Amino acid sequence: MLSDVSRHAPLLRRLQWAGFTAGTAGGLLWAHAGHGYSGTAYQLVAVAVDMLTAPLLAAAYAATVLRILARPRGRRAAAALAPAGRMALTNYLGQSLVLALVFTGYGTALVGRVPPALVALTALALFALQLVLSRWWLARHPYGPVEWALRTLTLARRPRWKGGSV
Repeated sequence: MLSDVSRHAPLLRRLQWAGFTAGTAGGLLWAHAGHGYSGTAYQLVAVAVDMLTAPLLAAAYAATVLRILARPRGRRAAAALAPAGRMALTNYLGQSLVLALVFTGYGTALVGRVPPALVALTALALFALQLVLSRWWLARHPYGPVEWALRTLTLARRPRWKGGSV
């Protein structure tokens, strides 16, 4: 499906329709049960329904992203995001470390003291920086540093370190 999205477009459209319909309904039911029905059987049923429909909603989001990225503009966006994706574990751990130092008590403890919009802007700025750094890194190395270490462990040999691949 990932290699030929256009061939699977009807299935992706059905997945979007079913997933957004059922997933949103399950989420709304859960949200409703959370207001004034705490500890009741209704809330328990709502949680169960939400847990059953949430994967459908996630699948609908994934289908939407696939369909968007299959378009010409989407392919350009995918190409721009690819270096960060090829270093996903390095970037994930980097984000976790930086944002933990910014928002938790291990660092500046800004959690709850910064407006949500600034939190989102901080995360977006960090990701934009990671996009630039990922492209720069992969122009010099075939893997991200954590991906290289993981590959070394799983293959029980040291893969090539130098030589870009972007």
